[in-house]
Amino acid sequence: MELEIVRLVLLACAFGITGISDLKTRYFEDKILIPFVVLGLLTYLVDYPSMEEIVLMALGIIVSFVTWYLRMVATGDLFGMVIFSILMPEFFFYFLGASFGAALVYAVTKNYLKNKSVGSAEQVFSEYDEPLYKKKFGYFLFHKNYDDEKFTFSAETTENGNKKFSFLINAESEFSTKKGLVAYTLPMMFFFFCGTVLLLISSLL
Repeated sequence: MELEIVRLVLLACAFGITGISDLKTRYFEDKILIPFVVLGLLTYLVDYPSMEEIVLMALGIIVSFVTWYLRMVATGDLFGMVIFSILMPEFFFYFLGASFGAALVYAVTKNYLKNKSVGSAEQVFSEYDEPLYKKKFGYFLFHKNYDDEKFTFSAETTENGNKKFSFLINAESEFSTKKGLVAYTLPMMFFFFCGTVLLLISSLL
């Protein structure tokens, strides 16, 4: 248990440092992670991973690459997921649940509050050729970029001259500078930090 705490502390430090940069610029230097990874790997010299842990590592790495392949996370975020799966394989899926759960709550809350200040789903998305249920669903996922926001992805497309929602957001896309419909880009390293801290606290209790 002591070594698991050490690894969680190292991961929290790594994600905390890169998370600050991710929050400010949606960019961070991957090489910052290296010393924390090396220190974490050295702990395996004291306590070798079991066969079960090795299998869980492999599973975590596969899930990480599938998530990246589907463009749900950017390349830098992939590194964070792989590092966690190697250093804390038994906690990997708890980590994913906590991290992505926090990111989802953040995005949904911000979109809802921004849209609510404008009006109902019908009002906000009046020019989009979508059924009402999609507009109500989109109310929590998208918003109009009125304020020249820096870190957003375009969330609209055009079909036969009609504006439509684009639910497939590519995390590797360029940031949108348009005034149209957008989705937030999420600083996942910061949310990885939140997920790791939650696990660290639960391990200490």
